[in-house]
Amino acid sequence: MIRSVALVALLVTHAYADPCEDDECKTVHPWSWAPIVSAMTIAQEAHDLTPVLGVELRIRHSPEIGDPLVPLSLGVGVQTQDFDTIEPSATLGLDLLHAVCKDCSDEAPLWMDVRLALGGGYAWTHDHDEPFGVARAAFGVLLARKDGVVADRPRYRLRSQLDIVFETHVSSDGWRVGVGIELDPSRLIQDMVAFSQ
Repeated sequence: MIRSVALVALLVTHAYADPCEDDECKTVHPWSWAPIVSAMTIAQEAHDLTPVLGVELRIRHSPEIGDPLVPLSLGVGVQTQDFDTIEPSATLGLDLLHAVCKDCSDEAPLWMDVRLALGGGYAWTHDHDEPFGVARAAFGVLLARKDGVVADRPRYRLRSQLDIVFETHVSSDGWRVGVGIELDPSRLIQDMVAFSQ
């Protein structure tokens, strides 16, 4: 199922990728990063709803121009389930970024974001530990800020994200599904203020 979703996403992004050489398209720096904080509520076999908190450092690599942009990302982070577990993990992600309101802000342009990520990790608890696999799907917005000039055009660096995220977590102990939010709290407010000006 997960592999089928990932394959469909790759085919869709390949079919709709646009070199986007006209002046309306933004040029972006190929490398960017984001410190992500997440908060979710999960359901799992034979348990009540439980909170899960997490942090992640996300490194992105993007084409410099296109609409949609299709950056790849590597995320390294850790989650805790109700402060009873420690769950380090790594994921590979694929974003589909579609520019909206292209003329709204030259300082902080906005993209709509659809994201798929797959990965795995290891969970430690007070009585046992085990590996797990994880799949995430998210949608929301991503903002950028000016970062120099290339060929007489402003260049932007992808920055803060605010997404609604759905997660599936599978291990030998069972499964869990969750829904919540993930965001870059350190820069989101700055970027939203710049976008509104």
